[in-house]
Amino acid sequence: MNAESVSLPVELQANDDEINLADLLQTLRRRWFAACLTCGGVIVVAALYTLTRTPIYEAEGQIILQNIDRTSNLAGLAETLSDPTGFTRNSNPLENEIQILRSSPLLEQVISLLPPEDPDKPLTVRGFREVINISATREADVLQLRYRSANPQLAAMTVNQLMQTYLQNSVQLSRSQTQAARQFIEEQLPRTETELRQAEQSLRQFKEVNGIVELSQEATATVSELSGLRGQISETQAQYLEAQENSSQLRQQFGMTAAQALAVGRLSESAGVQGTLRELQKVEDQLAVAATIYAEAHPELTELRNQQAALQQTLQGRVSETVGGNALASSSTQMGTFSLDLATDLVRAEVAQRSLAERLAGLQSEFAAYQNRAQILPGLEQQYRQLQRQVEVAQITYQNLLKGLQDAQLAENQTIGNARVLDPAVVPDKAVSPRILRNLTLGVFFGFISGVGVALLLETLDNRVKTVKDVRAIYNFVLLGSIPLLRESRSSLWKTNDPDSNPPLLTLRDDTHSMSSEAYRMLLANLKFVRSDQPLKVMIMTSAMPGEGKSTTVANLALAMVELGARVLIIDADFRRPSQHHLWERPNRTGLSNVLVEPSTFPYALIRNETENLDVLTAGVLPPSPVALLDSQAMRSLLENVKAQYDYVLIDTPPLAAAADALILGQMVDGVILVARPEVLNRSAAVMAREALQQAHQPVVGMVINGVIPENEADSYYYYYARSYYSGTEQPQSMATEQLRSKQ
Repeated sequence: MNAESVSLPVELQANDDEINLADLLQTLRRRWFAACLTCGGVIVVAALYTLTRTPIYEAEGQIILQNIDRTSNLAGLAETLSDPTGFTRNSNPLENEIQILRSSPLLEQVISLLPPEDPDKPLTVRGFREVINISATREADVLQLRYRSANPQLAAMTVNQLMQTYLQNSVQLSRSQTQAARQFIEEQLPRTETELRQAEQSLRQFKEVNGIVELSQEATATVSELSGLRGQISETQAQYLEAQENSSQLRQQFGMTAAQALAVGRLSESAGVQGTLRELQKVEDQLAVAATIYAEAHPELTELRNQQAALQQTLQGRVSETVGGNALASSSTQMGTFSLDLATDLVRAEVAQRSLAERLAGLQSEFAAYQNRAQILPGLEQQYRQLQRQVEVAQITYQNLLKGLQDAQLAENQTIGNARVLDPAVVPDKAVSPRILRNLTLGVFFGFISGVGVALLLETLDNRVKTVKDVRAIYNFVLLGSIPLLRESRSSLWKTNDPDSNPPLLTLRDDTHSMSSEAYRMLLANLKFVRSDQPLKVMIMTSAMPGEGKSTTVANLALAMVELGARVLIIDADFRRPSQHHLWERPNRTGLSNVLVEPSTFPYALIRNETENLDVLTAGVLPPSPVALLDSQAMRSLLENVKAQYDYVLIDTPPLAAAADALILGQMVDGVILVARPEVLNRSAAVMAREALQQAHQPVVGMVINGVIPENEADSYYYYYARSYYSGTEQPQSMATEQLRSKQ
């Protein structure tokens, strides 16, 4: 399995700047001193600030407002009169009163009535306006006044004096408003009365000229009359046509005109004419009888003819007197009863026809008159309504002014303003500032926040890698093992602050049952499975920076291998700062540099340690050009030879930040193991080392995290393991050792 192809879990590839709760707790654990110091400082500052402040007392009073818009109500002309209070439809009366309370003239008057709080620093209107707090309640027309001062009596006195001064000004303002309203009404009354009289006179003249009593009733009556006349005209026209037809038929039957029939009727009714007519008929009868008896020249006939002529002449005279000279036939004077009835009917028909014609003409004339009246009624009604509205408006205005004058006269004599004191201010017995409990609580809160912030800031500014999680996130290599830091090493590190000054400690030799020893055995077990296709025999160990414990890791890993019966060779290839001879407490007179120059000295340069299965080849004399010596055929030949003689060859090389030796040797070995140590490794060096290994295509097997502090890990096996170890509950033989022995 290729180590470079192994990817880490997603949570290990997160951004380094991401801080969860566990990371925060670990940060606070590491930076507890700075966090506590900052938190304590903030709390002390808050406490000093609170305890050294002068107590401030607050007095509170309330004013209730009522009848604010008095002038408009008195005059009844809110849209016409100018309101002295300056209210508009969009204005807020309470806000207006607040502005009055905060006005400079009112505050100057209050300041002049109050004793000075500080004679050396008199109170100004601007300063007074800044410390006085005036607010309105939402559910009632109530103003709340608050004033703060170091003197509780002065605070209550100031609020009460401000309320009293405001009420006095309110009374004066109310009087001035009502007086202005009364004067305005008195000026408007005569003009309004004149306008009312003129409007009433115009309405009266309009009624008289147009003959109007009640225009609406007249309009209704006119419409009703027009409707009735229209029906009567229709009926009369029908009757007239019927009478005309009847008269025409009678004239045809009678054979004379209506005038003639009327004359006949008059003759029939005349006694003289009828008497003469009877005598004439009698003579004519006698004449007819005599003509049959006597001859033509008989005197009797002549006498009768003379009587007939005389009677005819008499009849003609009487007819002329009766009918007015109308010439009528003699037969007309001798009509019978039937003819006389026809004449009578004809006369009656003519009379009825003329009567109906006259009635029809009268109805049409009356209809035209009503119709003309109906046409001018809308115009008259419009004029009438305009005049009537003028009268009504003048009446309403006049009545309102009369009522307003009475109200203004009553209000002007009153001494009540538009406000009253609802709750006077009392001397406060408790200070409102400073609030000790609140300030101390805020001090603790902000102290905690500041402490956390300082810890996070220091953690951000610190470029060192802190935990195993951080190392894995940066390197992204397979984790072969994590070596915990022993108490002895930690105490030495904290005392000297120099990892290289720690005393050499080979845990597999000096403390075989320690937690670190088990960690090295686990490291060896993981190495056996990291490459199943190609066994690892020759390996180099390097680190990004000095002091990460690569040399100690090489020595302890070799001891773990020897524990399982393997033949192991340690080669110290660090020509700049060799350390294997210090670990094994041996001299460094002859070593790798000597062997590379003279290969025959190899058997003599080896140091046999503890057991025949472990040999150490120290660095030897430090050469002037380490890179040239390592990148040589002699080095390649040496590695080929020792690979055949030993089961494992571990090479200790300089850090990647110090030299390129590890990169050169990495091309000659089976694998490269990177050692990293939290609290020593910084991010810049780690990133540089990772990039150097990737660019050089080094066969990186994995990494070993050395010097792990269990307490710094948010969730680590070593934390629980350390508890059992330091409490004395660890078993003498570990499970990892048993597993390794069983796999050999």
